Amino acid sequence: MFEAFLGHGVAAVFDDDGLAVEFLDVGQGFGEDAGLDDEQEQKLEKVLGRQYHLITRDDRLETVAQDIVRHFLGRGFVGKALVVSIDKATALKMYDKVQKHWATETLRVKKELARYELPGAERATLTQRLEVLNT
Repeated sequence: MFEAFLGHGVAAVFDDDGLAVEFLDVGQGFGEDAGLDDEQEQKLEKVLGRQYHLITRDDRLETVAQDIVRHFLGRGFVGKALVVSIDKATALKMYDKVQKHWATETLRVKKELARYELPGAERATLTQRLEVLNT
């Protein structure tokens, strides 16, 4: 289990699989506004400070960006998607990383389509995937 500050006065407790199991209203700040005593406030600040560095670690963001591209393309329908980040700096990093993995997938699909012996059904699937990638 770990805790993370989600912003706007909300913290969450996550299980080991990263699923939120409890949301905590901590007000607009720490201390009296959140109804925490000094010991609880110090513990929350310590946990959140440590978690921020884990959440924004570059290798983790890289993996999440790959997962975003894979999930978006494999979810079975074309539509919009929303990615929520912990802060603006992380959102900008994620945008760049998703763009990089999107371009990598586009090149991979184009390379597969260039194969001469590609079966018709696979060619149709890849052509449709490329259309989504180019929109």
